[in-house]
Order: sequence, then C-alpha cells, then structure tokens
Amino acid sequence: MERKMYDNCLDVWNGVMTYMVLIGKSKGICGSCGTPFSIEWDPDIVNSNEKNSGIESEYKSEEELICQTCGNHIRARLHFYEYPEGMLCRADADAFGDKDIVLGKSKIEKPTIEFFDL
Repeated sequence: MERKMYDNCLDVWNGVMTYMVLIGKSKGICGSCGTPFSIEWDPDIVNSNEKNSGIESEYKSEEELICQTCGNHIRARLHFYEYPEGMLCRADADAFGDKDIVLGKSKIEKPTIEFFDL
C-alpha cells in the first residue's frame, strides 16, 4: 500500500483504488498544569492482513509536545484499525510519558477519523 500525507489527510493507494483518511486534531489537557493543548496526527500504516471481508489495516502515530505553560513533556499515541477497507473498526488515543506529573496523567481525546473514496 502506498500512502501520502497532506496536512491532516492521508491518501492511501491499496492497489485497486485510492481513498482518503481524514484525521482531526485531538484536544488534550496537560497533567502537570491543566493547560489545554491540541495535537495533529501523522499516522503510518504499520500492518495489513487479508481477512474474510477484505484487508484490515493497522495505523499508528506517536507525537510529542512540550506544554507551552509549564514545559511538561507529553507524548501522545493514536492507534486505529480499518476493517473492512474504508471503515473505522476501532480507535484509541492516549497520553503517556508525562515528565512532570502534578495534577495527574495528561488527558487526550480521540480525533475524528473518516474514510472516503476519491
């Protein structure tokens, strides 16, 4: 499978057709100071398997940012599956690896993920 990233859109060529994966920003809260932040995702297709109803594709993205208010180092992870092709099967987003935890672990919302044909 070939993929190209354009802003927050992933262009995927699976050998038969081209379709787009639109990924929105995730909102989050710093676990150290409570400051809101947002993350843009840049996922990679990390695995692809043939199943009964077509191909299942696994996508992952890990992003890192520094809180503009307190300097906390926040790492965020997005993991989602497409199965069958063009359908979101499941998705998880979480923040991990806070360097300076005061209020608790940083929080992050799942982004919107949409698939559509070109």
